[in-house]
Amino acid sequence: MHLIMHTCAELTNSDLAQINIPSTLQTIMECVSKEAFYKELETYKQNQKRNSSQITLFIEDEFYDSAKEFLKSQAENAVSDSNTNHDTTKLTKWQATTLNRKKWSYYQGKILTTEQKVVVPKSQLYDVLTLAHQRTAHRGRQITSKWINENYSEVNVRVVNLFVSLCQIHQEQKTITSHVKMVTKPLQSPEFLSLIEIDLMDFQNTPCDCKNVHTWAMNIN
Repeated sequence: MHLIMHTCAELTNSDLAQINIPSTLQTIMECVSKEAFYKELETYKQNQKRNSSQITLFIEDEFYDSAKEFLKSQAENAVSDSNTNHDTTKLTKWQATTLNRKKWSYYQGKILTTEQKVVVPKSQLYDVLTLAHQRTAHRGRQITSKWINENYSEVNVRVVNLFVSLCQIHQEQKTITSHVKMVTKPLQSPEFLSLIEIDLMDFQNTPCDCKNVHTWAMNIN
C-alpha cells in the first residue's frame, strides 16, 4: 500500500530542530553564478534590436549614479529650504527628460519611485534577483517577478526570465516534474510507514489562502 499524507501545519523553530535537516539546506545558496549571469545579460542585450536604449532592458549604472547625485542634491536643497535652482547641466537631455517623466526621488542612498519602490540599476540586478528567487523558493518566472514587482522597480521581466533559466535548482525541479516515467517496479514496504519521504516547504514569504495562514508546509509520501 502506498500511503500519502499531507499536512499544512504551522511549524515553529523547535519543530524544525527536531527534524534532521542537513545543514546545507539551511544555508542560503547562490543558485546562479554572478559572472555567468552578467555575461549572459550582455549577450542578450547585444542581440536586442533596441540595444541603443539605456532603459529598455536595465538601468545603466552611469545614468543611475548621475540621477542619484542630482536627486540627492535636490533633496538636500529641499531640506535646507534653499531657493537655488537645481543644476541639470550634469545630466544629458535624455537623462533630464527621463527623471522628469519617472518622478523619482532620493531617500537614504536609494532612488525610489512614486510608489516607494527601490529602483534597481544593472550592478544591483544580481543581488536583487538572487534574493527574490530565494524568497520564492526557486520557483518560476511569474512568482519571482511578482515578488520583485512588489518591492522593486525597473527590473525587466526578460531579465527575470534569463536569471530563472540559469538557476540550477529551478532546472532540477523542472526536470523532475516534466519527465514522468511509469512505475514498473514499485517499492514494497515491509512495515507500515517504514518507507516515507518528507518534503518541507517554506511559505513564509508566499503564505497560503487558508483561514489560519501557514508559514511552513510538510509533505509526507
